[in-house]
Amino acid sequence: MSDRQSYKSDLSDERWALIEPVITSWKAQHPSVSGHQGNYDMRARTVCEAMDMEIAPSDINNVRLKLKRLAERGILVETERGLFAWPRP
Repeated sequence: MSDRQSYKSDLSDERWALIEPVITSWKAQHPSVSGHQGNYDMRARTVCEAMDMEIAPSDINNVRLKLKRLAERGILVETERGLFAWPRP
C-alpha cells in the first residue's frame, strides 16, 4: 500500500470489492462482437450506469476519482485518459 494522503471520500477495500461483481455483470451482459472475451475498457459514466447511480456530473467525477485510485493501486489500469480496464495478463 502506498503512503498517499487519505481522503474523506476513500472507501475501504471491502466496499470496493462490492463494485467488482457489478462490473463483471455488466461485461457479461455486453458480449463482444469481435470475440475478445468482454475485456472492455470502461469510463466512469459506464460504471455509474452499471451501478444504477444517478448520472450527474458530481457522481461521475467521484467514480472517476475512485477508479483512478484503483489504477494507482494496480487493481485497474488506465489505458488512456479516463478509460479504465482490468489489467490484462
